[in-house]
Amino acid sequence: MLHRLPLVSGLTLALFIVACGGNAPGPAPIGSGNGSSSVGVCVAYQTEPVFRLASAKNALTLAPIPTLTLSNVAVSGQSLDLQTVPSSLAFGIQMGTGAGANTLQCSPPCGFATLEGPYTFAVAASGYQPSTVRFDAFYQNNVGNCPLHQSGPTVVDLVLQPL
Repeated sequence: MLHRLPLVSGLTLALFIVACGGNAPGPAPIGSGNGSSSVGVCVAYQTEPVFRLASAKNALTLAPIPTLTLSNVAVSGQSLDLQTVPSSLAFGIQMGTGAGANTLQCSPPCGFATLEGPYTFAVAASGYQPSTVRFDAFYQNNVGNCPLHQSGPTVVDLVLQPL
């Protein structure tokens, strides 16, 4: 499933949440770094991040944008500490350092989180207007009950406006 998201509209995709077992308070953890997380009393195993930022393109020329800076990442309205991103499933990213310690450098395609839900983050790229991205991320394939095996990320394409 491919979604084109023009950043100027703040388009939101349909939300789909899969829960297994129990009425645990609050959101499930991002993941332990080994591709698993708890949802209530059930364990969910992920084989890849919940979303794949597949591409970023110039809105006028459709030329690819090679590097993006992602910051102010939130899922389900909760700020995400990017230092806790499970590195075993992340791809196409580098963690920011120094003053940019809570940023990610993304070279599309990239992906980095396993928690399903609504995502919001700031996107910046040299020569482009800063933008905010909003979308709902969910796994396309959910196999089993407890344990639950999840795969098939939500695919996101970005279009940025040049300065």
